[in-house]
Amino acid sequence: GTTGKPKGIIRDNGGHAVALHYSMSAVYDMQPGQVLFTASDSGWVVGHSYSVFAPLLHGCTSVILEGKPVRTPDAGTFWRIVQDHSVTVLFTAPTAFRAIRKEDPDALLAKKYDLSSLKCVFVARERYDPRGQRPVGFVVLKNGQTIGGNQLELELIKLIRANIRAVASFRNALIVKRLPKARSGKILRKTIRQIADGELFSTPPTIDDPAILDEIRTVLSAQKVGLAFCLRIRTDLDSS
Repeated sequence: GTTGKPKGIIRDNGGHAVALHYSMSAVYDMQPGQVLFTASDSGWVVGHSYSVFAPLLHGCTSVILEGKPVRTPDAGTFWRIVQDHSVTVLFTAPTAFRAIRKEDPDALLAKKYDLSSLKCVFVARERYDPRGQRPVGFVVLKNGQTIGGNQLELELIKLIRANIRAVASFRNALIVKRLPKARSGKILRKTIRQIADGELFSTPPTIDDPAILDEIRTVLSAQKVGLAFCLRIRTDLDSS
């Protein structure tokens, strides 16, 4: 991966170009002359592959966004770009839609724009690491929500147990202001785990805002969650 420490990668130009050109029609069903909007950082493999190489090889127009999907100036940025540039296909990451949903949970801003040109939306999959640790939930509340941390934790535990049963071993959920992310939008899960376990770590150079790591550490310490902070586990739950 390139999130923690960016690395130089050598790609076989011929094979890479052929695969990208093929995918434009076979995967994304795009035709020459149509418009692709890949909302991804150019330093990420999806960014330069599908913002630059693939659409140009296939004869498509590419829209490149420098910035975030929210507060530039609002959570309607994606939809404004779709309207203004008659975008055919939007390709982005789940994190972008989570940010939009937090700011505009009812998608009211999307209704302000003409999205009739948009044929498909593709969402890149995020890696789900194999887990030997106990799960802990980090929750960023939507704007206007005021639920307390203890109530939220109990409700999430009940919800997960109702759907997955107690085998999920989910006992802790913490409210945080924001999550540490790379500029590509990828959540820095490994770094969060290292903070919770008291391991040494290097601040990823691609992190959006290094101050977020201190915010995460403060919440973990205050709630005594993780090996580094006394490992609090709820025990006031039945075994059902």
